[in-house]
Amino acid sequence: MPRWYVSYRAGATTVMSLAKSRDEAISAGCALLDQKINVQEIRPLLGMRDPGDVIDSVEIRKLHAMRIQTEWIARRRASSRRRVRRRLSNRQGAVSSLSSCRPRTFQGD
Repeated sequence: MPRWYVSYRAGATTVMSLAKSRDEAISAGCALLDQKINVQEIRPLLGMRDPGDVIDSVEIRKLHAMRIQTEWIARRRASSRRRVRRRLSNRQGAVSSLSSCRPRTFQGD
């Protein structure tokens, strides 16, 4: 499996950070973007390079935006699930407290 690198700007120089896989390189690039660091590109380190292997700065920003949106959606779904569970447990508690009450019988005149 070829190693990958992320190139980014650090002041006036360009720095390369190595990664073991494409996914790890993309994660590293997104983490750098989270820190407001200017990511230049992601590509394989050695060997023949297919032009489709290079992820330029525009494409890495698109991937980063998609990850942020996906994480936001996942957090919203988790929050919604917790809210529904809380409501259901509150309703079940109310039903069980009602069932413990003795039914009253009313006698008419």
